[in-house]
Formats: sequence, structure tokens, C-alpha cells
Amino acid sequence: MVSLITTPTLLWASGVYLLWQNKKSCECFIYRDDIGQRQGIKGYEEQAMINKFHWPHERYFGSYSALVLRRGFKVFTRSCNTCHAMTQNKYDFLIKKAFRQGELGEIVKELAPVNPGHWYIKGWFRHEWMDRPKRISDYMFSPYISPDHARSANGGLFPSDLSRIGISKPGGPAYVYNIMTGYHYEPPFGIDVPEGKHFNPYFKHMIIGMPRPLYDGMMEYDDGTPASTPQMAYDVAEFCHFMAAKDNLEYRIAWLKFFMMIVISFPFCYFRFKIAKTAMLSMRVELYNVSDGYRKYKYFNRFYKLKRSFGWMRQHPSNFFIGK
Repeated sequence: MVSLITTPTLLWASGVYLLWQNKKSCECFIYRDDIGQRQGIKGYEEQAMINKFHWPHERYFGSYSALVLRRGFKVFTRSCNTCHAMTQNKYDFLIKKAFRQGELGEIVKELAPVNPGHWYIKGWFRHEWMDRPKRISDYMFSPYISPDHARSANGGLFPSDLSRIGISKPGGPAYVYNIMTGYHYEPPFGIDVPEGKHFNPYFKHMIIGMPRPLYDGMMEYDDGTPASTPQMAYDVAEFCHFMAAKDNLEYRIAWLKFFMMIVISFPFCYFRFKIAKTAMLSMRVELYNVSDGYRKYKYFNRFYKLKRSFGWMRQHPSNFFIGK
């Protein structure tokens, strides 16, 4: 017990002593206490949300902004979808939530065509023998038609699928946001970045093969929002979470209606059952030994017919009596 208390104290005291002795900033240490936090990282990235960094799904009745989803889809198609794919999501999921059907169809036709090799990635066999323009009913395939094609174009690395990255990583969309905005850090002393790799403190091993995908002003939003790196990262992070969670305000309102129906109907069902139970337990049934010489209407059979007329459970009256 003493060691559990004294050991952290000695370590803290020795650290403070060394800090005052050297009087120099530690250049080979990086403090990452905000990895996976929903607020994102502090500093340069706070330009995206000045007042409070939040995500709409944190509130029960929080709804995704159609403008954010439209901007995030544009960032995904212009930057992310050039290498990554969402093979578990379709374009038509965005209908009525961010785009109209005709508008989305015109955008999708301009993307990379669908190749028969894409269906092989899904494990399906379809009678398609050549490239064709994409439709809104297609999955969000990448331009690569096979894993080998993707590895040969990316230095031996296979771009991961982004279908569930919005919910599968710690922090959810904050993970995507941190990765997109974590390239401005300089690698500390002691970490060697190989050629062709990049330093990102929010990646698993801090060394990531993907180059910086977002730059200020690399595209123009239709609504006039400044396309800064934090803004584009926020938009695409929320878009990834929306496509991964398959959640929207309509489902939450439907669940709310269901629970309200249960809460409202429960008192009526409870008191109705209580009344029926009380009436059943308080009913008095008398049995008389009436013999008219005809066995069909003697004893229990007469009582059984009476019980059946009441509509109770069809059990023989002998089950209600212990004696013979």
C-alpha cells in the first residue's frame, strides 16, 4: 500500500526536479491526451467551431444539417473517394436528406465509372462486361477495380474502406477530423519519418502513408462557405458518421412515438387487468349435489357447462378441488 502511494509521488518529484535542472523544453515528447475525444484537438482546428465543438448526433433530437452533408459529400468525392471507397453504402441514401433525386443523379454520373471488377470486390457476379456511368443505386466504389490495382497505385498500401469509420474508431467522427487536420505537426526529436510517409500524431503509429488530403481553398462550396482545412474536415467527418450510423431524426421520432404510446396505454391496461383479476378472484361458485338420475348433467359436468358459458379457461372443474 505504501509503495502504491510513494511510487507516483517519487516519479512526479523526480520529473519536476529534472525539469527545473535542465530548464529546457522537452523536444522528444508529445502529449496526446485528446486522442479520440469528441471535442477534437485544440489549437488550429478550433476555427471550425468557434463557440463549441459539437456533433449533431450528441443530442437526441439533433438533426444533421443538409448543408453540412452536401459539403461533406463534395469533399468525399473530390478528395477521399479518389482512393477510398464506401462499399457498404449507396448514393441513394442521401436522397431527401441532402439532395434531390435528379440533382444527385447528375452529380453521380460525373464520378468514376463502375467496372465489373467492383462487383467482384462485393463478391457478386453481374452481367456487366464494360465500364458504365454510375447510378444512384450503386455503391460508393473507389476508382480501383481490385485490391492489387489499389496497392500498385499507392505504394503497396491498400486504402481502407470508409463505410464504418465514422463509428468504428474511438471518438467516431472526431477521429476523422483529427486525422484530416493533424498534418501540420512537426515530428518530434527521435521519430524518423521514412520517405514517402508522413507524420500525424493522431494515427495509430504516428506514421501514416496517406499524404495531406485537404488544403485551404482547394475547392469552392456552392453555398459560399470558406473552404478552409478545418471546415472541410468537419464536413467530411460528419458525412462519414452519417453514412456509417444510418441514423436520422425520423427514426428517433418514430421510437419516441412508440414509447409514448406504451406510456399512455400502460395505465389503462394495468387497471383493466386489475379489474378483471379482482372480478375473477372474488367470484363465488357453489356446487350442489343434484342427482336427477341422468349422468350427463350430474356433478362436475353441470359445473363445467356453467364455467364454459362464463368464458373462462376451459379446465375441468375437478382441477379446482383438492378432495375427492
